[in-house]
Amino acid sequence: MEHSNRERAALDAALFRLHLDVERSRKDQLLDYLSLLLEKNKRLNLTSVTDFDDAVVLHLEDSLSSYEDFCQETGEFLDLGTGGGLPGIPLAIVSGRSGALLDSVKKKARAVGSFIYELGLEDSLEAVGMRSEDYATDHRNSFQTIVSRAVAPLGVLEELASPLLAPGGTLIAFKGPASKEGEASGVQDPFLLGFELESSRNVVLGDGLYSRVLYRFKKVSEAKIDLPRRAGMAQKHPLL
Repeated sequence: MEHSNRERAALDAALFRLHLDVERSRKDQLLDYLSLLLEKNKRLNLTSVTDFDDAVVLHLEDSLSSYEDFCQETGEFLDLGTGGGLPGIPLAIVSGRSGALLDSVKKKARAVGSFIYELGLEDSLEAVGMRSEDYATDHRNSFQTIVSRAVAPLGVLEELASPLLAPGGTLIAFKGPASKEGEASGVQDPFLLGFELESSRNVVLGDGLYSRVLYRFKKVSEAKIDLPRRAGMAQKHPLL
């Protein structure tokens, strides 16, 4: 795909803010992905962000803000609740890691599958349209890293991730700027679900107009209850 100098400059600025040195071919893939996402979004609701420059910040820069944490692990990763492929596709492009992009909405997973094919990533990435509770049946303890961006409260996310994450693996959760107050239960009592909070840090995006909190949890044991529960129970009757 052809990309304008303005689009390339917007991506370069985002990578500069993140202190990431990315080779030209991977930059092209990032821009190609964003173009595919925004074009598909005209027919299927994948994102509320429709401006290209805004999407560079709110999708690419946001996703890659976790790169330092993401690359502390190797092995297969899972993007839990990937939506339009975020943060999994940008992280996979820059890191070269392989993994699965999971979403319970099948038409979103099909769209992500088409992005994977058009980007030439089908040998390393797979899009799956399935609830995480069902996916865990055949993929227990399968992933070294799980990433999830604004999918659910921390306690719910920990419950969904726990049976899928390998012992010693890492859960990276992207939350909004108010999450340190609103997510207190998941931070204060993660041990029930087998997690230990390793770190939380504030991330400023773009020119300081947007911010995130990134939580990093380590799976230190199996959950103290039998997981997964029946589909939907984590959201309807959260444990934390």
